[in-house]
Amino acid sequence: MNTPISFAEQLKKLENDVFASVPRQPFDDHEKELRESDIAKLTLRVGDKIPDFSLKNALGEEVNIKDLMTKKWLVISFYRGQWCPFCQVELQNLQKNLENIENAPARLVAISPQTPDNSLSTKEKNELTFEVLSDEGSKVGKQFNIVYNVPNYLVNTYQKIGVGAEYVNEAGKMQLPLPATYVVDNEGIIRMSFLEVSFLKRLDPKDLIKFMLEN
Repeated sequence: MNTPISFAEQLKKLENDVFASVPRQPFDDHEKELRESDIAKLTLRVGDKIPDFSLKNALGEEVNIKDLMTKKWLVISFYRGQWCPFCQVELQNLQKNLENIENAPARLVAISPQTPDNSLSTKEKNELTFEVLSDEGSKVGKQFNIVYNVPNYLVNTYQKIGVGAEYVNEAGKMQLPLPATYVVDNEGIIRMSFLEVSFLKRLDPKDLIKFMLEN
């Protein structure tokens, strides 16, 4: 009987698989640029109150974030889109741990800048039963200060894997959010945050659940 591999092992295997066919250097260069920028210093952090916002879900229905604050905790997971294999692994593992997340007790919502149609595709493809919201134009992501402009040397690479016009703003810049996870109390105050400039790193759902159960 095969032993299930851990979340960290899944990410590492995926990393090896992806960079077996895609040049790694441009992504490493961009990660270095992000680490040297102020983006990680400007994001919302523990103790901050999240903004009040409404976004469309996968069915095109408007959902206000306050309506999701019905339990002790609200978990907000920002992901880049269905095209991102690392995001898919993260979403799939959140789904696998959803019962324990809900028993924390918490509600879970995932947010990306993709359209509602693509959010629906993500939800169906990964068999997600939690709410998936569409932040077109990254308006909410910008309020959390987690959005960055993709440099020109990476734009062509992203376009080749299907990251196109829907992620381009009025100024013609392609924008994406940093993968980030926030645990918010029912008053909208951030009590835990995980944010990494590397898209390869994500919060292990088990660590997420551990924090909520211990606080």
